[in-house]
Amino acid sequence: MSRFAAQTARVEIAPSCSMLHVPIDLRMETVLDPDIRSWLAFAAQKTDELLVLAGPYPKAEMLWQAS
Repeated sequence: MSRFAAQTARVEIAPSCSMLHVPIDLRMETVLDPDIRSWLAFAAQKTDELLVLAGPYPKAEMLWQAS
């Protein structure tokens, strides 16, 4: 196993906060001011960001499933 592979085997990613009380999807919020919308990330957007971070790791395992 290469040194890089050994180091990346221990990488874990997670959201910076619990998503228990986070609204589900920013795309569903149609009446928000566009300037404010650009600052927000709801659960769906946070999950997308995690997938981007996990992208470089070929054996990344997702611990959640889309329902």
